[in-house]
Amino acid sequence: PKDVSFVFLDTETTGLPDDPDARVTELGMVRVSEGRIVAECAMFVHPEVLTEEGMEVCTTISHTDLADLEAGLSLDQVRMLLFAFCGSSEVYAFNRGFDERMLARTLFGADDADTQLRWGPCTMRAFGRRYAIYGSGGPDRDPVFSLWKALQFVGLAFEGDAHRALTDARAGARLQLGLMTGAYVPVIREAPESTILRLKASSSTGTPSVRSRTTVRGSRITLHGV
Repeated sequence: PKDVSFVFLDTETTGLPDDPDARVTELGMVRVSEGRIVAECAMFVHPEVLTEEGMEVCTTISHTDLADLEAGLSLDQVRMLLFAFCGSSEVYAFNRGFDERMLARTLFGADDADTQLRWGPCTMRAFGRRYAIYGSGGPDRDPVFSLWKALQFVGLAFEGDAHRALTDARAGARLQLGLMTGAYVPVIREAPESTILRLKASSSTGTPSVRSRTTVRGSRITLHGV
């Protein structure tokens, strides 16, 4: 469809929004144009708050280790790349409420901060309403599907490692495209394979170098970028 274009993003975090110490640790984004993925971007985020419990979430769910976070991009860099990639495009997320809130907290300092993105409707909620008879929910709640179950329901295979931001963004884009066009088909990827962006401890590449040390105070881990 020549008139269908959008950005789909996904985040990985150290916990749920109810945990005040939870932060975004990974961001994945794909740009869809004319039914094809034409650009991708993925990055680790250097969080300003990290607890032992949060680190356990990273290692057990998204298989991210401490070295990934220590080498993550600074918040300023993440904001710059987020705005550059999304531009004025409509932005979708499978669980928009979660991703919008966690991005606002991590990048702008408050859960209700304006992320300055042009958000579209929540894909999870829209999918649940489209297939309400099949979803699971409760009284006065929209039926919901997990990302994996939504893909399975429309006959699409989940490709890649679950709970990685770029993989989930690709999968979510397939669902969103299906909601827009009525055809749930594999999305053709024309973008080159993405490498997760991180700061490398190498000055020869022209990439800013980061050396980090980690200290533990009680249950909180503090990452110090030098």
